[in-house]
Amino acid sequence: MSLDELFKASKELNYSQSNGMIKVNEMRGPGFFPGCTGTIDSLENISGLRFMILGQDFDTKANHKEINPIKGEIETNTTWRNLRKLLKEVGINEKECFFTNAYMGLRPDNTKSAKTKNTGKSPAAKKGAEGFSDQCLKFFKTQLQIVKPEVVLVLGKETAQFVANAFPECSKWSHIKTLKTFYENETTVFAEVTFDNRSIHFLFVIHPSLNIVNRSKIWGKEEGKEKEQKLLKKLLSGIS
Repeated sequence: MSLDELFKASKELNYSQSNGMIKVNEMRGPGFFPGCTGTIDSLENISGLRFMILGQDFDTKANHKEINPIKGEIETNTTWRNLRKLLKEVGINEKECFFTNAYMGLRPDNTKSAKTKNTGKSPAAKKGAEGFSDQCLKFFKTQLQIVKPEVVLVLGKETAQFVANAFPECSKWSHIKTLKTFYENETTVFAEVTFDNRSIHFLFVIHPSLNIVNRSKIWGKEEGKEKEQKLLKKLLSGIS
């Protein structure tokens, strides 16, 4: 299945069950799938990329419209700036990554009565969207079969909950209360999953949009960055 075919398949999910999420009509340059092409170089052949970077969902419809279709989203927000720094610091080549999301579609535009947030729990993860969530779980496994990553970096608690619903090996990521207590045991950050007749290594990563704040809460302001990098390097070295 090509990237275009994968994108087409994402649009064929039943969005009437999505608690407000809407279809993405086009991919707009480099960045997270399905709003963008999923790679830094907008590759058509995504099979065999070593890493998959998994976020929760893409963004709002209004923000997606603002993305430059050539440059994509990779220079537009805090998540990307911090994520690219982290990947470089722990020795991951961003050109070997497929960037995607757990929940397909876009959050709806702002309404007169309420402002649509692009942070926090996705509408697709909330009560009333269980049918759509199940579709996205199945679609996530389709992405794993196509890309065949060795390692999946799971960004943040909400995404970790999604993965915990997908694989029993990741059940320890279900209902994470605080990151400080979660990181007290380093083994909870890593999970090995057997899927499609092979092993896939899942690593929990503090969400890049809030990594400075959360590192400080977990390890302290002075040591936070170094501690997270050291832990990820240690886990990655055990895989390679």
